[in-house]
Order: sequence, then C-alpha cells, then structure tokens
Amino acid sequence: SRYVETAHVIALALIAVGAYLDSQASNLTRPEQMYLSQGMIAFGAAMFLPPVMAKGFAGALQKGPAYIVNFIVIFLFTQITGALLTTAFLGSFVTIREKFHSSILVENILLTRPEVAQRVGQLSAAYRKVITDPSILNAEGLTLLAQQVTREAYVLAYNDTFLLISAVATVALATLVLHLAWNWLR
Repeated sequence: SRYVETAHVIALALIAVGAYLDSQASNLTRPEQMYLSQGMIAFGAAMFLPPVMAKGFAGALQKGPAYIVNFIVIFLFTQITGALLTTAFLGSFVTIREKFHSSILVENILLTRPEVAQRVGQLSAAYRKVITDPSILNAEGLTLLAQQVTREAYVLAYNDTFLLISAVATVALATLVLHLAWNWLR
C-alpha cells in the first residue's frame, strides 16, 4: 500500500511539473526543448497505472477466477472510456482556446496601423517578383499574416491546455497528500 501511495505522489508530481514546463512554450520552441518535460509526463503516466492494476488484480485473484475476468473487462472498459473522454475534452478545450486567442489577436490587426501594414509588406515581399498586381500581392501578405496569427493562437491554446493538465494534476496531488496525511494522523 505504501508503494502504491508513493508511486502516485511521484507520478502526479512528475505530470504536474512536466505539463507546467510545456505550458511555457512559444512558436520558437523546438522538439528537443520538450524532451525532458514530455519524458516527465510519460514517466508519470506510466508510473501511475501499474500499482493500481497490481492492487486490483491481487484482489481479484483472492476472490477467484470469475472475478479475474470481471476485473479485466472493467479495467479495459474504464481505460478505453477514460482515454476517449479525455481526448475529446482536451481536443474541444484546445479548439475553444484557439478561437479565443485568435479573436484577441485578430482584433488588434488593422491595416491602418503602420506596424501591421509593414508586416504585410514584409510577408508579401517574397512574392513581389512573381505577383505584379499590388492588390493580389497585398492579399497574399494578409493570407500569410493570418497563418501566423492562427499558428500563434494554437501555441497559446496548447499552452492553456498544458496549464490545465498541470493544475488538475496539482489539485489531485494535493488531495492525495491530504488524504494520506489524514489516514496517517488517524
């Protein structure tokens, strides 16, 4: 039992810290900069499940063969359902946050602002030799700017998602530690 509790505390701490580190990404962040944080999250997730499965399987073994089949079916059902629900929730959360960040970023893009007009000009400059019509050239610059805004909004949305995961893991860790402290004091 101590092993299970210790494994869960370490696992939740790794997930919380790893997700927090990933929530600080920018559009300049590269994969090699996320090896440590993603490794922490993966190791924490891998460390969380085996103690629970071992404890449940040991209980099922004590009750007999019929309980082993029930345990396996229930365990697989909860894992598959949990994975699907979590994927759906986090995917929806990313989409909602991307729309939120896009709207905030786009609301500040006005062609009447000199820095925006300059950026559109810089982005369309690569096509100046190929596209001679100024309105089409300007439209290409706006398209490229819109792509950059969308990319930035997705980076911010994923940062929010990792921050949410970190917060949930931190709350779960605090709850677990309080529960363990309560049991220890009793």
